Amino acid sequence: MTKKIVNNPHVIGVIRDLPNIQNLLKSIYNCEYSKFFESLLTIHPDILSDRYIGPHVTYIVREYRILAYSQFLEAYKSVMISSMAHSFGLSVALLDSELSKFISSGRLNAKIDKVGLTYSLTHSLTYLLTYLFTRLVT
Repeated sequence: MTKKIVNNPHVIGVIRDLPNIQNLLKSIYNCEYSKFFESLLTIHPDILSDRYIGPHVTYIVREYRILAYSQFLEAYKSVMISSMAHSFGLSVALLDSELSKFISSGRLNAKIDKVGLTYSLTHSLTYLLTYLFTRLVT
C-alpha cells in the first residue's frame, strides 16, 4: 500500500487538493479505524454528488468498510467484539450486524463466536496455497 498509493507521485499531487481523501488515506494507513469511518462519512456526500461514481456510492463505501475490517482482523487471531467496536467507534450491535453480513457472504474470512463474544480470523485454503506458492517461488 505504501509503494502503490501513499508514496505514489500521482496520488501525492492530487491528494493535496482533497483534504478529506487525505484524511481517509492517512487513517487507514495508520490503522486509526474510528478516524477512517469519520473520514468515510465526510467524503460520502462528495462521492454521491460525483456524476460518474455517484451511482456506485453504496458499493464504494461497502468495499472501504470491508477493507478496514479485514485489515483490522488480520492483526489478530481472535478479537473481542466489544474491543473491535471500540476501535471502530461503532456500537456492538451495529458492528455485529455488519460483520455477520460480510462473513456469511464470504467477503470476510472470519468466524463469529457468540458464546465467547469474539471474532476469529480464518484463512481460506486458496489464501494459504497462494502464500505457500509465493514463498516457494521467491
